[in-house]
Amino acid sequence: RSEKIDHPDRGSDMTYDDLIAYAPLALIARNRDTVAEMPNIVRRAQEYLVQRLDHDLFRTTLPAIPVDANGLCDITAFPARLLEIRAVSFEVAPRSWIPLLRRSEEMLVALHSDTPVGQPRFYTVTAAGEMRVYPAPARAITIRVTANVAPEILSSTVQTNIISEQFPTLFEFAATREAAVFNIDPATTQLYENRTMEMLQ
Repeated sequence: RSEKIDHPDRGSDMTYDDLIAYAPLALIARNRDTVAEMPNIVRRAQEYLVQRLDHDLFRTTLPAIPVDANGLCDITAFPARLLEIRAVSFEVAPRSWIPLLRRSEEMLVALHSDTPVGQPRFYTVTAAGEMRVYPAPARAITIRVTANVAPEILSSTVQTNIISEQFPTLFEFAATREAAVFNIDPATTQLYENRTMEMLQ
């Protein structure tokens, strides 16, 4: 009998219940319909590649990020699949940008303990996950952020992405590897693990 395994998104937490539910189902995978599992196999293959490819491949400039008068950035404007921030800059004059230097929250709080305002020179990501610029600009501004952003997961509505376009064979190998893992086929898993790693190198 074919049943669907529900896998949590990589963006969500893996719980104990998720783990104990998946393993027993995976052990009877030879009796399962692999085709029905393919959306999850493709998702896992893509996440496997995203973790191993040079993230420079995913470099992008985000839309302007609003910053309030107190220096707090609106991180809700960040894409959900953001991997890491590469650079932050501030437009001091039309088409004239200066980079903001990243510093620790503790250093910037100490440096700006008297809460001065002025042209931003630094930014930090706080322990609470907020992003702030220092000094506070005393008025609403926008900043330019360059970041590495993982591509959308391939699906029936997302037919291609940068990985499938630039490395189609690599993606095929990774998906075949995940299908072999799903079907508990150690020999094929090892074969495509080796082929995937050779292409990644």
